[in-house]
Amino acid sequence: MDEPEKPDRFFAVTGATVHTVTGPTVAGATILVKNGKIAAIGHDVAIPEKTEVLNAAGYHLYPGLVAVNSSGLVGNEPPEDSTDVFGFNMTLGLAGGITTAVSGNTAAKLTFGNLEDHVLKRNLFHQLQYSTRNPDGHRRLREQLDRARQHLRDLAAHEEEKKTNP
Repeated sequence: MDEPEKPDRFFAVTGATVHTVTGPTVAGATILVKNGKIAAIGHDVAIPEKTEVLNAAGYHLYPGLVAVNSSGLVGNEPPEDSTDVFGFNMTLGLAGGITTAVSGNTAAKLTFGNLEDHVLKRNLFHQLQYSTRNPDGHRRLREQLDRARQHLRDLAAHEEEKKTNP
């Protein structure tokens, strides 16, 4: 049986000076978050009904940090089964501005007190395994590298096609 579709969840931060990664600093801005992801940043952002709103006037807002080589911030694989969401490391990480941590091959959002939307992405990395002593291992490595090169070529061709045929 299909699960009923969950309603969208909204959260807004208003009045903050927002420091973005890719654009200019925006004073007195609103950030609208939909289902855990930033949906809009600006001055004329429409805030849907029943949105939880945080007034951040006078505060500065910065992008979250990613701890790529984290130890102790989130649990081992699978992190949702072994993360201490009330732990001291979780508190320190969040206080230091870390919002995402990589544990093994999984990216997880630091979430104090709950595991909702904790796992962001599994299988972050493609692993190449080969033996230096086995000729078959060399052949498999060569095939994997050829597939990776072809994927990059296909990706570049797709990006070029998007420019002329959006």
